Amino acid sequence: MLLPMRDLTVQIIDGLSSVEEKDWNRLADPDDPFTDIRFLRALENSQSVGAETGWSPCHVLVSEEDRLIAVMPLYAKDHSYGEYIFDWAWANSSHR
Repeated sequence: MLLPMRDLTVQIIDGLSSVEEKDWNRLADPDDPFTDIRFLRALENSQSVGAETGWSPCHVLVSEEDRLIAVMPLYAKDHSYGEYIFDWAWANSSHR
């Protein structure tokens, strides 16, 4: 079965200030507080994420005819400070 072609727009944004709360949360999992736009904005506003932390927001938005139809919170990690140590600690613990 062939589906009709849809005119979709995909955007990658570096912050959530321009996204309407109701539009994002309509698409986010209501049982997952970590996808709630208020939580994600708190991370951005407190500078817990951003260029200085190495976790840069690059959230994905998909729209159809100016209506948001999909969202994905996403971060680009640009360094590995600490992760190597923690990864090896977990691996060693598991091995023992």
